[in-house]
Amino acid sequence: MTPVPSRNLNGRGFMVNATNPQALVFYLAVLPQFVTPAASLLRRYAVIGLTFVTTDIVVVSSYAGLATRLVTILGNR
Repeated sequence: MTPVPSRNLNGRGFMVNATNPQALVFYLAVLPQFVTPAASLLRRYAVIGLTFVTTDIVVVSSYAGLATRLVTILGNR
C-alpha cells in the first residue's frame, strides 16, 4: 500500500464528509428545528452552519493534539 501524500488528505477528508449521506440526513433533520420562519433563513442557516464547523474544528484539533501527545509519550518508552 503506497502512502497518500499529505496534501491530498484534507481534500479526501472533506469529500468523504461532504458526500456522506448520514451527515446530510443529520443536518437536514437537526437544522430546521433551530431556524424560525420569521427570521432571515439565510442568516440563521449561516450562523448554525458556522457553529457546526467551528465546533468540529475545535473537536478534531483536540483529537489531533491528544494523538500527537500520545505518540510522543509512547515513543519515549
